[in-house]
Amino acid sequence: MKRIKILYGLEAVGGGALKHLAYLVDHIDKELFDITVILSSNRDEDACADIEKIRNAGVNLIYHSIRKEIHIVSDFYNTAKLIAIFKEGKFDIIHPHSSKAGGLFRIAAFMVGCKHVLYTPHCFYFQGLSGVKRNVYIGLEKILAKITSYIVVSEGERKEIIKNKIISERQILNINNAIDFNEYIHTSEIKDIRSTYDIPEGKFIVGSVGRLAPQKDWETFIFAASEVLKSHPETIFLITGDGELRNELLKLIFALGLEKNVILTGLCPGYLQNIWHYRCIC
Repeated sequence: MKRIKILYGLEAVGGGALKHLAYLVDHIDKELFDITVILSSNRDEDACADIEKIRNAGVNLIYHSIRKEIHIVSDFYNTAKLIAIFKEGKFDIIHPHSSKAGGLFRIAAFMVGCKHVLYTPHCFYFQGLSGVKRNVYIGLEKILAKITSYIVVSEGERKEIIKNKIISERQILNINNAIDFNEYIHTSEIKDIRSTYDIPEGKFIVGSVGRLAPQKDWETFIFAASEVLKSHPETIFLITGDGELRNELLKLIFALGLEKNVILTGLCPGYLQNIWHYRCIC
């Protein structure tokens, strides 16, 4: 039986999107699917483990430099290069991940006549914007949706698609993310966390990970923590990550009097990196 040829693409140099893709290609049935992955050659140091997992998954791995920001000349060149790769590969399914790859890959897929094009945004870029700029990016998503078979999203993104009328509901696939907890959670490391933040054994820890950015909606998480603490005052909330909203979130935490129970840990040091490396994926 001929295997179905799938091409995955991602421009993100690290983080949750790469982790998600690594899980996907590692667990997919290789007897049914012939997998190729295109990753940006510009990558973070902490991406090495995930890239190694992709490489060891028995897939064809291609490095191709893709800028995260819009750059007309570079984007035109990259799209032309992708068209050449797609023509040679004759893929049955093309499935880009994240916004920039989602744009370039879908345009290239349309140019070569690929009939099955999926897209996973890992949080739409417009979700962190407002005003005219937000409307422009919503408009771009609507245009690209016309050459997209399905958009694969989490429940929150599904609601954003419907709210902004980006694509018809029948073309939305709601598939939530999953991780293997056994790969990260170890009793000894949990003890190290308790020791680092002086958290007694009797206190329950709620951990969450992600960039301190608008689209992560940390305000809702903090207000939810405030409600939980009314009935479970011994709970400790750890927010691991850093970003432009750090000071604003600290102000909110202190304004609600939660500074003893809600802790911003910053970027992951040592053993915390091992535990929280999977990160929260939008």
